[in-house]
Amino acid sequence: MNKSAILHIPMSQYAYGTDEDHVTIRLRTAKDDIKRCWLHFGDRACRLTPVIFTEAEMHVVASCELFDYYEVKLVHPYKRLCYYFRLESETEETYYYGDCFSAKLVDDRSEYYQLPFNHRADIVRPPDWAKDAVIYNIFPDSFATGKTYISGRPTKSTFEGNVVRGKLGGCLKGITENVDYLKKLGVNAEILKFDIKNREECAKALSDKLYYGVVLNAGIARDNVFPLLEGDEWDDVIQTNLTGFYNVLKPLVMPMISNRIKGRIITMSSVSALSGNRGQINYSASKAGIIGATRSLALELAKRGITVNCIAPGVIETDMIKDVPIDEVKKLIPMKRLGQAKEVASLANYLMSEGAAYITGQVISVNGGLYL
Repeated sequence: MNKSAILHIPMSQYAYGTDEDHVTIRLRTAKDDIKRCWLHFGDRACRLTPVIFTEAEMHVVASCELFDYYEVKLVHPYKRLCYYFRLESETEETYYYGDCFSAKLVDDRSEYYQLPFNHRADIVRPPDWAKDAVIYNIFPDSFATGKTYISGRPTKSTFEGNVVRGKLGGCLKGITENVDYLKKLGVNAEILKFDIKNREECAKALSDKLYYGVVLNAGIARDNVFPLLEGDEWDDVIQTNLTGFYNVLKPLVMPMISNRIKGRIITMSSVSALSGNRGQINYSASKAGIIGATRSLALELAKRGITVNCIAPGVIETDMIKDVPIDEVKKLIPMKRLGQAKEVASLANYLMSEGAAYITGQVISVNGGLYL
């Protein structure tokens, strides 16, 4: 028996509640190494010693080149579990508990694996749309420069009017030119390409779509002091950042309502909208408008169970701040560092979840304590 390949991690993807009445337990073993496998589980709060255990045979549900993955789903188990595994190979039988292997059991329940409490707050309930989705996480810089290749060199190029920079050479064009490749991988998440400022293009691309959630993340900046601010700089920012709110959400909201989807809408504002910023009158105006629109839409959709919230990032380390004097800005931030995109994304992930169903109409700042 290859014991070094055997793995179980309590309170993880190897042991979790699928709902309040079901618990899934998994075990990894070396491929084709184990003949049979059983889970023995009991009530951790049982007053009897030794604990009375129930036996359930586990079965292989997945395999790869190196490992087999055994699984069993427990129906109406105890709220507080203690458990161990019994493994049988061609040559031996052993017990596996507390990351130890033994030919016999101990009577001390604290030595066994534990699931302290199957609480509803710990249960992950993915939305229905996610159950059939196949998502491929793309890092544009390292994905592709063009059709099927990556240059490996720093780049600065223009793609549909947008300057694209990367250390490894990848760009947005590299993604759109390789959609067929992504589909061959099994990805069924769709890439939609349209101009957010163009109402007709948005309606054409989105009118037949039904989504559980929308993150309205498109935004640009054309910074200039007001006396020198050109009309096209004002129009570009307002049309992209604010008019884009209407253009994208208008075709998507009614399908949510008519299909009774208790969905999620997340918009992106900015710390500049909350306190203003020199040289960003157009940007601040557009992002302040997003806050007002978000709160108003939240009131309209609340009775439908659709939440609408706004995230207001501070100074986040992206290409948008490439010309900002970073060292000076850090002095203004109480946490003395820039924010990371993943820190904004983690909040968006929560607002999309079932756990955020009672949060709507809120503007949540992710800014390290910065208020300009």
